[in-house]
Amino acid sequence: MRFKTKTKSSNNIKKIFHNWKLTTQEIAFMAILLALYTVIKYLTNLVLTGPLNISIELFFWIINGVLFTPLKGAFFSILCDTVFCFFTSGIAYWMIEYAIIAPIVSLVSSFFLKMYKEKNKSTIVFCISVILILIASTLIIFFIQLFNGKFNYEGVDSKKIFPLFIYLLISFLCFSMLAFLITALVLFKKNNNWKYIKWLHYLTLIILVIIIFRWLWGPYAYLQFSKRFYSKKIDFAKQYPISLFGIVTKSCLTIPIISSITIPMLSILERLKTSNHNKNRF
Repeated sequence: MRFKTKTKSSNNIKKIFHNWKLTTQEIAFMAILLALYTVIKYLTNLVLTGPLNISIELFFWIINGVLFTPLKGAFFSILCDTVFCFFTSGIAYWMIEYAIIAPIVSLVSSFFLKMYKEKNKSTIVFCISVILILIASTLIIFFIQLFNGKFNYEGVDSKKIFPLFIYLLISFLCFSMLAFLITALVLFKKNNNWKYIKWLHYLTLIILVIIIFRWLWGPYAYLQFSKRFYSKKIDFAKQYPISLFGIVTKSCLTIPIISSITIPMLSILERLKTSNHNKNRF
């Protein structure tokens, strides 16, 4: 029995990493996505500066993890990030702390979506828990920083921003997440259709990616960047919470926007993968 279980697990691992060679169709599709990524990323950096510059790259890295196999998705995310750095002369500021985010996001996305196979209540509970944790964490971080005073992150200074704008961002995130959660649950209960829970699963993936790689890892990477390229003396214990608050504030805009783009796209890509599975197109 143990042997069979071990063999089954080994086969599952092999299936995850199967077909590592790139096909002609995949290369062509990667070229299209690479061009889209470079253009869209460049335009967002040009038009949306400072606190308004949303992390549009997360959308592409998640898509790469879903559209291709884990290893292919991770490789392609590294390629997208590196090509864009060369294109914008940002390769001079290349950092391993930022470079590792792209492939790991793709790997996490690929494995996370493979978890959603069985229709059970534990999936619903997990998704609800993550969304509520996001809302609670945002409010806690906001109120803690509110009592501590100012923040400063990537050109965002509390003295230069009308405080009402920050309140509106926090409220926008909390209400939009609650509205999405309640709507999905009501539609699921009314129609008994698991596609609404799949939407929650997609949203949960986006939230986890942003919490892990933007909230937790982001401040550390940013402080390392400031220390390395601007020779700033960094007190991590003091500066980390300040940077964290800036990132959380930006996420109040990033999460709803990225979710509104990514969730419909993931639904389409999942159907494409299912319809083309027998032909091994992806």
